[in-house]
Amino acid sequence: MKEISAIVMLTIAMLCASAMAESMSVNQTGISGNISERNPFQDVVQGYDHALQLDPGNASAWLGKAQVSQILGNQIESREYFQKALDATNGTLKDDSQDAKAWQAMGVALAGLARNEEAIGALERSIEISDQKLEENPGDADSWWQKAASYEALYMDYAAIKAYEKVIELNSSKSVGAWIRIADILFVKANGYNESVEAFNEAIRLMPDNASWAGGVVSDQGNSILRTDVWRDDDRILRVTIGSYNKSTKKFDFIQQIVSRPASTWLFRDNSIGFLQTRAEFVALAANRMQEKTDGWYKTSQELFQNASYEESVEALNRAIELDPGNSTLHIHKGFFIVNLADLSGHKNEGLYEEAIKEFDKALELDPMNEEAWTYKASVLDTRLNKSAEALLAYDKAIELDGENAVDNESLSSAWIGKGTVLAKLGRYNESFEAFDKAIELNPQAAVFGWLSKGEALNRSKRYDEAVKAYDKVVELSPESATTLSAHACDNKGDALLAWEKYDEAIKAYDKAIEQCPLDAMKPMGAEAWYKKGIALQALGHTSEADAAFAKAKELGYQA
Repeated sequence: MKEISAIVMLTIAMLCASAMAESMSVNQTGISGNISERNPFQDVVQGYDHALQLDPGNASAWLGKAQVSQILGNQIESREYFQKALDATNGTLKDDSQDAKAWQAMGVALAGLARNEEAIGALERSIEISDQKLEENPGDADSWWQKAASYEALYMDYAAIKAYEKVIELNSSKSVGAWIRIADILFVKANGYNESVEAFNEAIRLMPDNASWAGGVVSDQGNSILRTDVWRDDDRILRVTIGSYNKSTKKFDFIQQIVSRPASTWLFRDNSIGFLQTRAEFVALAANRMQEKTDGWYKTSQELFQNASYEESVEALNRAIELDPGNSTLHIHKGFFIVNLADLSGHKNEGLYEEAIKEFDKALELDPMNEEAWTYKASVLDTRLNKSAEALLAYDKAIELDGENAVDNESLSSAWIGKGTVLAKLGRYNESFEAFDKAIELNPQAAVFGWLSKGEALNRSKRYDEAVKAYDKVVELSPESATTLSAHACDNKGDALLAWEKYDEAIKAYDKAIEQCPLDAMKPMGAEAWYKKGIALQALGHTSEADAAFAKAKELGYQA
């Protein structure tokens, strides 16, 4: 990434803000002083020294000194201070092993000493203790803050943002600090500049006195757009951000910020986390640990789902999402699990289906190009919520995306089948037939599903002769093991023939369906087939046989 000197950046900031202070603090670390001073951190170090005079066991102050030394390149001195911070946290934890803040400070101290495994373990322990407190009191803003800061120290940025949002939601006194932390996290994310600016504006809105956005400048540089934003409090600069947006890649190639001393006073975040310059090894190890935990919860959710423990499977996914809320796949699977949970409680449970739609929407917020999310959303809108118009739009989006990015045609074919089904419900039969034909063309290996759906649409449109041919095609293409498909096709064929008043042929079709419905899971379909066979027999005047068929249907649980 291209670098611009802090002095140059301050000059730009002064021009943009139109009124600037005589002395300004620089450095993205947020630790500041006067540019004209030989040591810009002198006053900060003095503050830490004063705190240590009052309390030699102040771990936050030792960590602050360690970070300043680290920034100035005094590595030996920095290690000494990290060790003193570690000693201080050990003392605190001897008195109270459930002190989440002390565990957090210990994690940062250990990371500073390159004891990475121990550092991650301490930070995870801090999160565990915070979770225990939140189980007892979900409205404990301090615990949410502690959890967020530990997540951030572990580079679990999306999880940190979610926890900081809980601090804000609870209208805590730390809301300003939470917005600032969110702004800083987003600032270094790909294309997070605009959201970072918005988050800092929220922080400014909550600040007292005269803190405000001082204005911004957008300059077209040809291939790029340079954007500068400035915030100030009276005559002091609080923050300056600069971003260079590449028109070709549609991304910010360069971002830089200056955080001044006045702004840093609003950072409620402890110095124990600060802006630690963590080693790359720690970052990689923390990322791997997060992935392992996320994968573990995801695997657990799959196992629970397979064992029909649907509520527990959703809870396990919630734990995975908490660790990685930016993972669109997790939200898709949660939505799918919720649909199955809703199906168990009957198709009238619209609240759960709407909840599933929200999960698909969350996935699409994270990844608007995810055709799987669009397809699942469309299916629930159509088959569970009967919102055909909305379902059609979602299927169209899935087809558009899958047509552009398809690795194979299976998912694209499924989307076309879904679209055809919705079109048939809307009475747009010719368009629906075209959709089914497209699905069959795209995936000949699974054409049986396209023919089955097309047969249902033909039946609905009273084109019974064509419907019968479509169902025959299903039987022809179905593998011998796929008795369910054949049974459905024969049953539907019987319906078409019954409506067509071809009663003898309808009876044969129902017999074929009944023959393939011996399993308990298929009893409802077999029972209904017996009843419809009775109707066909009655139409032919075979009263005794019809009565026997009706009795068999009743025996199997069918209620007319």
